[in-house]
Amino acid sequence: MKTPRVRSALLVATVLVAAIAPPLAATSIAGADPVGIDAHGSVEQVYATGLPPDNHLALLDDGGDTVATTQVNALGAALFRNVDPGADYTVSDVDAGTTSAPLTVHPDDPAPWNPDIYDQTITSDGYQYLTTRDGTELALSVRPPLAGGPGPYPTLIEYSGYGYADPSGPQSGLALLANAMGFAVVDVNMRGTGCSGGAFDYFEMLQNLDAYDVIETIANQPWVAHNQVGMFGISYGGISQLFAAQLDPPSLAAIAPLSVIDATPTTLYPGGILNSGFALEWAQGRVDDAKPATATTGQKWAYKRIQEGDTACEANQALHLDAVDLIAKIKNNEHYVPEIADPLDPVSFVHKIRTPVYLACQFQDEQTGGHCPELARHFTGTDDKWFSFTNGAHIDALDPENLNQIFDFLELFVAERPPGPDSGLMKLAAPIIYQSAMGVSDDIKYTLPDDPIQHETTYDGALAAFRRLPTVQVRFDNGAGSDPK
Repeated sequence: MKTPRVRSALLVATVLVAAIAPPLAATSIAGADPVGIDAHGSVEQVYATGLPPDNHLALLDDGGDTVATTQVNALGAALFRNVDPGADYTVSDVDAGTTSAPLTVHPDDPAPWNPDIYDQTITSDGYQYLTTRDGTELALSVRPPLAGGPGPYPTLIEYSGYGYADPSGPQSGLALLANAMGFAVVDVNMRGTGCSGGAFDYFEMLQNLDAYDVIETIANQPWVAHNQVGMFGISYGGISQLFAAQLDPPSLAAIAPLSVIDATPTTLYPGGILNSGFALEWAQGRVDDAKPATATTGQKWAYKRIQEGDTACEANQALHLDAVDLIAKIKNNEHYVPEIADPLDPVSFVHKIRTPVYLACQFQDEQTGGHCPELARHFTGTDDKWFSFTNGAHIDALDPENLNQIFDFLELFVAERPPGPDSGLMKLAAPIIYQSAMGVSDDIKYTLPDDPIQHETTYDGALAAFRRLPTVQVRFDNGAGSDPK
């Protein structure tokens, strides 16, 4: 086997690492016993937990040569990033004289190296954990449709680094809306956030592979209709769909991303100038959310669970200290370096998406910017695609005309049923949605406009009617008027 090596300094420079031990001789440690180190090979990474804080570690290749060193963090965990795929790596604790069993570092191929992980059981209601391909636990909450019933349910996944899995309700999520539509929602916290294990990095490939594993595991549950799922969400929960869908998970039926970016630089460095307003504040929020959950840091709902005795959540905090410093990464990459930027720019990979898509965003979005329409011409991998662009702000992806079509789209491509019969509950919920999300006055009982597609009585008729919609629709708000122009 060719001797593995840690990748170029350009990539390593983007990562916040713990203090590095002095260089070690390129030999194995004589007399070390394969006990005491719980180490795991991941996707171009190796992680270890349950170690004495501050001890020095060496990552050794199959010949016993040292290829990287690091120091155990204060919570007893350590992470090696940017490790070349290969077999028979070991982790040695230089101070304790112990070493791990041999492990394998995997490439970033979407197909899992152990498909049996998709056989794990996730119940149809409530808070729980899902294990990904590298052994990391992700926190999630399953929220059944408001109409209830025994199932199976058409099911949607919301996925982000916000507090989505919070049992009391997702932060900035759309679960209530989707539940009113008749869908079960699985709200998942990305690795390194909340009660999920692992260390956070902004849309690294491993994070996208986690989404692949979530999709395939949830679709395999007996309470999920058709053994397929859709993805639904706005902003962070919309952007994440693009990253996940590019991997073409077999059980992903459709995506409905709302208020998204076309590329990270157009939001972060518009015109080449750092967006020190929302974009930088948002990045700082991700740094803060990725810290271990304590009384003063991390996500408050996770700390509450730890205080209530959630030992899994507590154990999962260990690698949070090895999160990438997103602010430092931003400052180190003020110029466009394709090797770093392209994997973070949806415009460079949405052509890989083969699932049906309904995308809505705004020219005047004060948070993600107005470049989203640039995505439309790059969605060449699917014929089932619809785009709605408006002149509104960030939340206006949920305008009534869009919401009707989002409902139709999810009913047709995820639930596989005509949208008419179950639209009543959503129409009743619409006034509450617009009051809470958009600040519409309580005395204005705004509901959804009439939708001809919802008058179609058969699935084939409704699907044909939906497919007659224009691929691209541009709507301009006309103030106090009754219809958009």
